[in-house]
Amino acid sequence: LYIPLLMGDEITQILTFDALDQKKLYTEDEIEVLIFLGRELMKAYRLEQLDDILHDFKNPAIAIAGFARRLDKMMKEKGLVDADIRISRYLDILLEETSRLQEMALSIYHIGEKQVINLTEVLKKRFEINKEAIKEQLKELIFTKEGPFEDPLYVESYPLHLERILDNLLNNATNAIPTKGGILSIRTYREGPWACVEIANTGKISEEERLRFIEGEGKGRGIYITYRIVKLLNGKIDIDTTMNKTIVTVKLPLREPPTS
Repeated sequence: LYIPLLMGDEITQILTFDALDQKKLYTEDEIEVLIFLGRELMKAYRLEQLDDILHDFKNPAIAIAGFARRLDKMMKEKGLVDADIRISRYLDILLEETSRLQEMALSIYHIGEKQVINLTEVLKKRFEINKEAIKEQLKELIFTKEGPFEDPLYVESYPLHLERILDNLLNNATNAIPTKGGILSIRTYREGPWACVEIANTGKISEEERLRFIEGEGKGRGIYITYRIVKLLNGKIDIDTTMNKTIVTVKLPLREPPTS
């Protein structure tokens, strides 16, 4: 029996199984178990590759964050920040993102402690960053919509993990919008014991791709990382698609507000 192993849409390896007993065919249950084994092996393989990439990523990320802080200090000393509100805004974003790169690099092998975080506040900040990325990519036909929001909406998470979930989903939703344009929207709400984030975009995916997404098998490393982190946080992820709209929902356990 031959089981092809996929990396994206490309077959990179093949698992071979030999029957010890005489038999004409493998049963459907046997084949299903072996396919599951192949998928889990590929997940482990991708994690190993990702670990190597992150290790090499650490030093340049720390260096970039250091140069950003020096730039901020120099511009403030010369009075350039107060002269133009745009410079101040862009510099704040640069500092936040380079600091986040540094945190990502330093947390490769030590992740820190979970915190009770306002999910809505984090989503709004990451959406602002994503809108800047849309402008940089000259995607003028993408329109954004925010809300309604449940605010505050508290969850327990590693801050970096929550940001990575939202960044990956926002990036995927943006890239999935057709070239003719469309709408990217976000909202948050409560649903029983869950704090929910909904990210929607114009465009649809096939049922096969929808099921692969839910199982963490979707295209791209971002989907795989998102799926693993959501599971780590005891959450759920779902995706619905209509004739011309795709909606991704992440549900994380609700938490009480942090005590002062």
